[in-house]
Amino acid sequence: MSDFDTAPPPDTLDRATILEAFRAAFEPRPYALALWEGGSAAFGRTDEWSDVDLMLVVADEAVDVAVDAVAEVIAALGGASLCHVLPQPTWHGYWQAFYRLARATPFLMVDLCIVKAGAGEKLLARQVHGEARVHFDKAGVTAAPDWDAAAQAARRLRRLTTMATTFPLFQPLVEKELRRGQGLLALAFYQGMTLRPLLELLRMRHDPERFDFGWHALGRVLPSATLRRLEPLAFIAGPQQLAERRAEAERWFWTLHGELSGALADRDTAP
Repeated sequence: MSDFDTAPPPDTLDRATILEAFRAAFEPRPYALALWEGGSAAFGRTDEWSDVDLMLVVADEAVDVAVDAVAEVIAALGGASLCHVLPQPTWHGYWQAFYRLARATPFLMVDLCIVKAGAGEKLLARQVHGEARVHFDKAGVTAAPDWDAAAQAARRLRRLTTMATTFPLFQPLVEKELRRGQGLLALAFYQGMTLRPLLELLRMRHDPERFDFGWHALGRVLPSATLRRLEPLAFIAGPQQLAERRAEAERWFWTLHGELSGALADRDTAP
């Protein structure tokens, strides 16, 4: 029986209790400057399955102290049955850890980042990360930065230009593994080299500021008709269907690419 097959015990922690525990623990501490929620909370989309995405900003020299304080908060909440601390350095430069609390449902995972006050990027751009749900802010840390729409548009254009080469270049990786009878490897290449670029173009059309967010919250940003068209390309019954779906995804890719960039003079002759 999995963790998901049993009803939560009566003493299960709820979201509000977890959030209040972090606020009460850190707001009085001088080195703690701000605490806010990102993720689904920043878009007003929390539900019973949402985890807790927390950003804690501390004085640059206080990260280790804050880490110890987090351990105290987790212990006070009943401890963690699972914990994963990302190895340093992380891709974003923050200290980050994930906690499955022993007294919470597995869905109510705490995803916590500890950010140095001097960090230039704090994931606060509303256009990308939503409206931070602030629990305290002593120093104006959570003010959204100015948004450079032109720079983001330039990023999209550069990506479109790159994909005009990389997409056709890598499609044979899927086909050759199908011909070798290596269906699983063909599927892996299809997901990375065919579907992923197609998703980027769909997001450029319907969610342009987050065009590189992959599958994340895709069901909330694509129109229902587009989702109905995409789903059969993602749920593949077998190798023969994979070949058919790859060809269909390729046609859709070039149609979108031409509409978005105007860079392709003749889509019908695209590789």
